[in-house]
Amino acid sequence: MNESRKKQLLDILSGPYFGIEKASEESLALYEIALTHSSFANGTDVPCEDNEKLEFFGNYLLDFVVAEYLHGLKLYEPKEMNKRIKVTANSNLADIVAKYDLEIDEAIHFRGKRKANGEDDCQCI
Repeated sequence: MNESRKKQLLDILSGPYFGIEKASEESLALYEIALTHSSFANGTDVPCEDNEKLEFFGNYLLDFVVAEYLHGLKLYEPKEMNKRIKVTANSNLADIVAKYDLEIDEAIHFRGKRKANGEDDCQCI
């Protein structure tokens, strides 16, 4: 990973919503994977990992945490706990990212994204 990409990730991580001041090389590599969509990884000649595995585990972990929280609030009967799916739906999570301006949009690698000069961004950093 080049230095400008490291700086970009560290700037996001140290921002007000994450508050992570230091990150190891291993952690930065995981953040890089987390921000790489499979459409990007599969559309380039440069081999790189995508976020599919992390997304899979993350979705289940997020569902578990939200279900546990909602269960503790006693808002729903146990048979209604599938309503948690509405809370963790991608559209709701996207609204949260937009509302709080987490500044991660420009750091995400995906196929079809355009660079400022109009070229496809299909380079894995």
